[in-house]
Amino acid sequence: MDGRRAPYVPPLRLYVFVSALFFAVMALADGGPLRFAAIIDGDDVILTSAFGIRLDASGISAAPAGSPAAGVSRAAADVERFNDVVIATLSYAHFFFLPLVALLLWILWRRRWYVEHLVFGMYFFAFALLAGSAVIAAYALLGNPPPDHRAAQAAIVVWDATVVVWLYRGLRDMYRSGHAATAARFLVLVPSCFLLACAVVIAIAFLTIGLAY
Repeated sequence: MDGRRAPYVPPLRLYVFVSALFFAVMALADGGPLRFAAIIDGDDVILTSAFGIRLDASGISAAPAGSPAAGVSRAAADVERFNDVVIATLSYAHFFFLPLVALLLWILWRRRWYVEHLVFGMYFFAFALLAGSAVIAAYALLGNPPPDHRAAQAAIVVWDATVVVWLYRGLRDMYRSGHAATAARFLVLVPSCFLLACAVVIAIAFLTIGLAY
């Protein structure tokens, strides 16, 4: 941002490289703690993840053939393929998430150009995906427990905590604001990003069910 670019890896190159690394690790670890698990109990079928996202198809016998509930039931019957499709789709769709986060930053810090927020977003996502790669690799080395296991939730908490700490420090360094001003905007930014991320994953999951099942 200060024009001293020579010592640094260009943000777009770094972001694309780390994104490729992250999704390669995810593919090798079958999604790790981020994948969906199928819970089938008689007439109740649920696709759930460690993030708390639940796709419920309970009472499936009464659902019509082309309904979302029927699609969830078919996806649960072949949950590994469902996870593969979701991860593959997310590897492209997450690039659309970056401009939305940059827009949120622009709304909160209006005195900078949008492109500056976009650059900060690239570095933030690069760190977040790098931290996620480490967490997923460590999770796989521990035996890759199912996503409804407590270890999956613990892995998500570790990842989230690492990213949140970096984000707060990064916002202070980038925007040079005090603790109070940074904290106020931070408390708006983090829940908004979380809701956006959940919306993207749910949309991809439903599109996968609608198109592939």
